[in-house]
Amino acid sequence: MLVPGAPRATSQESPQKEIQTMKRRTSRRYSTTRLLPTDAEERDHTHQVLMYDTPSSKEKGAKGVPAVHSSEGLTDTNNSFMTFRHKASISALALLRDPQRLCAGTQDNLIVIWELDEFTPAYSLEGHTRSIISLEVVPDSQTLISSSADQTLRVWDGEHDFHCVQVISGFNGHILSLTATNDTLFMACQDTNVKVAAILSPEDEFGCAHLLAPLEKWTHVPHHHGYVYGVHLYEDASRQLLFSCSSDSTIACWELPDMRFVTTLHGHRGSVLDIASVGHSLFSASQDKTICCWDIETMRCNGILKGHTAAVLSVCSLEDKNRICSGAADNTVRIWNTQSLACVHTLNGHDGGVSSILSTEMFVFSASEDSTVRVWDIDFISNMTNNSTTSGHDHSVSSSIKFKMDASLLATSNKQTSDASMIHLLRKFVAIQTVSVDPAMIDECWLGAKFLKNLLRQLGAESRLVHCGPGINPIVVGKLIHDPSKPTVLICGHYDVQPAAVEDGWDTNPYILTGQNGYLYGRGTTDDKGPIIATLFAIRELVSSDREMPNFVFLYQGEGENQAHGFKEAVEDHLAYFDPVDLIFISNNYWLGDHTPCLTYGMRGCLEIDIQVDGPAVDVHAGVDGGAIRQPMLDLVALLSRVLDPHTGRFTHPSFYADVRPVTADERALFHTLQDFDVETYRHTLGVRALLPPFQGHDDAASNPAVDVLMNRWRFPSASVSALKGSIDNASIIPRAAFTELTLRTVPDQSPEEMEALVLAHIRAQFDALGSSNALSLHVKANVPWWLGDLDSRYYKAAEQALEKHWKKKPMMVREGGSSQITMFLKTTLGAPCMHFPMGQASDRAHLQNERIRLRNLRTGKDALVDFFATIAHDDPTPSSAPTTT
Repeated sequence: MLVPGAPRATSQESPQKEIQTMKRRTSRRYSTTRLLPTDAEERDHTHQVLMYDTPSSKEKGAKGVPAVHSSEGLTDTNNSFMTFRHKASISALALLRDPQRLCAGTQDNLIVIWELDEFTPAYSLEGHTRSIISLEVVPDSQTLISSSADQTLRVWDGEHDFHCVQVISGFNGHILSLTATNDTLFMACQDTNVKVAAILSPEDEFGCAHLLAPLEKWTHVPHHHGYVYGVHLYEDASRQLLFSCSSDSTIACWELPDMRFVTTLHGHRGSVLDIASVGHSLFSASQDKTICCWDIETMRCNGILKGHTAAVLSVCSLEDKNRICSGAADNTVRIWNTQSLACVHTLNGHDGGVSSILSTEMFVFSASEDSTVRVWDIDFISNMTNNSTTSGHDHSVSSSIKFKMDASLLATSNKQTSDASMIHLLRKFVAIQTVSVDPAMIDECWLGAKFLKNLLRQLGAESRLVHCGPGINPIVVGKLIHDPSKPTVLICGHYDVQPAAVEDGWDTNPYILTGQNGYLYGRGTTDDKGPIIATLFAIRELVSSDREMPNFVFLYQGEGENQAHGFKEAVEDHLAYFDPVDLIFISNNYWLGDHTPCLTYGMRGCLEIDIQVDGPAVDVHAGVDGGAIRQPMLDLVALLSRVLDPHTGRFTHPSFYADVRPVTADERALFHTLQDFDVETYRHTLGVRALLPPFQGHDDAASNPAVDVLMNRWRFPSASVSALKGSIDNASIIPRAAFTELTLRTVPDQSPEEMEALVLAHIRAQFDALGSSNALSLHVKANVPWWLGDLDSRYYKAAEQALEKHWKKKPMMVREGGSSQITMFLKTTLGAPCMHFPMGQASDRAHLQNERIRLRNLRTGKDALVDFFATIAHDDPTPSSAPTTT
């Protein structure tokens, strides 16, 4: 006879009706796939008491057991390292090793697999016809076993693209949990039994996945009087035990290999949903909102862990063997100390019950009914102090606490830990709202500058701030002189960012770094905070290794997004600090596409001219004075039609193109090697019907459409006009003045000074030809020279080799159509060659909503820089004399 809480379908209801009843209860109470008993069933078990007494305490749990009421610990809200998102609830997790892959079972019948080296989705396994309940990996293999609400088990071969190699059906009820050794699978079953099946080793020469013994050869072990929710293996030097937990509120212990029953543990006042062990202690998670700690030697309860406010659905041990982690229907993850039994961290972020949880050496993975798996970095969480009880975006945390935290992260030596620390420093950097165009953010900009200064000092560099004038953000400079006989690299970047706000269309808070499916979202992730942090961590790895390294000089401006105010003056005033420099290194641009790494070797120049046509002294009414005066706006439109060819978009003075360097055969061949660019995709993305024809006037114009477009964008001059504006914006008013901005992109070998004089003269001549009574005024806003690097230099060769080594593909050599105010200035002022080393992809959306950078790009970019810097330090035959540290 079944006690209250046993599955009723086994006696009266049909299996199909019983499953539907369970699903309704589960959905109503917790919306997870764990099959929880009803309220009545839970109340029916409250009469049970603990089998063993323990020493008295000030606060008792059930009959003599000390109840450990946890403090809240450190709450680290929404501070997960990465989030995997799916379209349906996630109910089960498993981990494949070598390579590490995270497997997730979902409510929409799929098994989704993510690669953990890149945190990107790799496989989506179809086959089950109902939701996934449990997953298990056969140790020392790539074999995955899944159980589903469709009452089948499937075996998937991870060595061969996860083909399903076996399907087993015909058993009664669901299999709710799985655990395996290399030769045995143990199953927790809805029919109150623990089932045992042999795992057959591969027999064919191709190494086919492990297969399960036929159903008729399974062993059925009865004991429980309710659903068996979990099974857990425990092994020490003398024995191997199997524990099972059930909706009858008990835990059963079996001795292996013969499944000899040992004892039953009583104590919970609700279904026991999961179990895990640490050392000689067993931890059981229950629907009664608690976790019990059991001594496996004596089978006595040592204490009760309290803190969750709803059913504890999952529990696992951490790799350090000193902590456990739990997930609950209260949407939280908690980390507990196994010695004090105290909660040391409460992790928020999920919007649904945490149905499954597991850990690796570095991470905790929590799956939830909110359709996400969150990845929590254990070391980062452990480094947080109880004084720092706020989330990452709260600026009330003092800078001293932040900097102390940063020092501990920079001190890490393990490569994986270093990578994780790099991301968490980026999180802190992104949280500082260094918006240079907003005067209200000047304090944040100074905080960002101090943040960088402190990081440089932690690397061992001398560092300080250079004041650039009132209302201008400071420049961060630093020196790390390792060996005066080695070359010196100037690292240049900017710590300021463009404005951003959720109401602008961001999917997340732009100042909280958010990891999702392998990408890191936040303002500045790709422009330029992400590359700055990756470069510093590359240098950190060199400092902590025995590899050769160059000397470094650092130069980070705070007005990079605001016309570089004060930058040139500050550099010129401190030339002795930088001199001499052998290479100027900049990482502040992007790949051509999303798949192939690039090195940038050229940028166009930029001549920006404000054009204004002035008419009457005041704005006039079109209905009153229209027809009596010559309109400035019409003159401006007529002028533009004479200065620019409306069909080709070209500047109309023929001499403007006279000095454009002819395309060589080698250059044309280099353009033909470019990949990752499709003309039709590009046109469709822009939303235009057609693109401009190839640049004319050169006999060697490319014939490949992709090459034509890229040369138009990078290689040849262009002209553009911004919005036409009037002194007043009113449909019935004729503005007294009309103005626009004309931008001309210049290329080798056009002289910036000569082009400026030619363009201004041509505009004036064309305006005079109009015979207008209105007045023309011109103002040159900027005249940025073009830049062209040397692809044959040892620096580009070394960078190319490093990128090819780490990306496993040859990088593309690309140019950009945009301009850089500082590149030619630094090259000319410091007398050193420049290199642009892009890390971000073309789809990173710099300056736009949902700016992001791929985690793989940061990691691989950092690794490539380690080799690049080491190579140029080792091979440079004639370095300049390194600057002193004074």
